[in-house]
Amino acid sequence: MFADGLHGVVMQRLSNVFARAKRQKLVGAKKLNDSLVEIPRDEKRYDATDEFSFVLKPSTIGGIGVFSTHGIVKGTMLALFPNLRTRFVSNEQMEKDPRLKKFCEFYGVETGKGSYVARSFGHMQVGWFLNHSDAPNAHHKRYKYFAIRDIDANEEITIDYRVLCE
Repeated sequence: MFADGLHGVVMQRLSNVFARAKRQKLVGAKKLNDSLVEIPRDEKRYDATDEFSFVLKPSTIGGIGVFSTHGIVKGTMLALFPNLRTRFVSNEQMEKDPRLKKFCEFYGVETGKGSYVARSFGHMQVGWFLNHSDAPNAHHKRYKYFAIRDIDANEEITIDYRVLCE
């Protein structure tokens, strides 16, 4: 089902990365990230982001994370969800479809009455892979994300999950 979507591409790419890391005897997300030399990085800081500004890589926080390919100036809008169009899945809908429920629990933003999720789980935008931090470097205003502070090239973009529904 995901073979044509971002999830399938990401999982295949990560599988290749882990296989290469195993051959090179690399351990841990930091060493894996350092081994991804084919991703172009620009140490300069910019006050704009686009489709080339972020990549998905193994995270030291856990699982997959979103990383910047160049420095980002504090206050810059982060193009993590271009043309964001979510869908709302109610708790009743999830109870009727166990598979949908699992995806909503894993990827969704819970509201108490249901979850906001990607329009299509097969074509998820990079922003759906943001990890939580108690000291995030990004925040949202009406679900548009901005850098709270200067962000370095190859730094993971993190948000505070506790304020997602504010």
